[in-house]
Amino acid sequence: IKESKKILRLNYYDKDKKLVYSWIIDGNEIKDSMEFITEINFMPENKKEIYEMSNYADGLYIDFKYTGDLPNGTKIKIYVGDKFEDESIVNLYQYDKNKKSLAITNNELKVIAGYIEFDLEQTSPYFITMSVIDNTSDKVEESSINIFMIFTIIELIIILVLVLFIFIKFRTIKKKDN
Repeated sequence: IKESKKILRLNYYDKDKKLVYSWIIDGNEIKDSMEFITEINFMPENKKEIYEMSNYADGLYIDFKYTGDLPNGTKIKIYVGDKFEDESIVNLYQYDKNKKSLAITNNELKVIAGYIEFDLEQTSPYFITMSVIDNTSDKVEESSINIFMIFTIIELIIILVLVLFIFIKFRTIKKKDN
């Protein structure tokens, strides 16, 4: 693929010969060649955790048999027409198994003829939904930083008050000695 500079499409059909998903790999963009498995599972083992993190939002789960980085220029086209109507706008969230968190990777993907298509740099479980999930990892990290800043400011105020108290006490003792 890399040498030919062609676009390769690996299409997977159901028993009724309907396209379920397609891998699209652009040979012009590949920098490093690699082997990977292209099988997709629509019932990931982490479905319950993702469902809870999404606040029980309605959506579609996808998981890849292969885990890891993909060649540059890899796209995936997935049939979502059973779940979402044409012209619907959906959001794509990536589930991080280690952090046990969701992070938005693509927002406002448009359903066209029952399919969505998006760039894919690495594989992991994903959740496709029309909902906007507020508790994604970006927001969690942001709130953690805010809490850290608040505690730091409180600690600085306490230290400043203690130093001021010690300074005043020291001056009053010094005045009494004179």
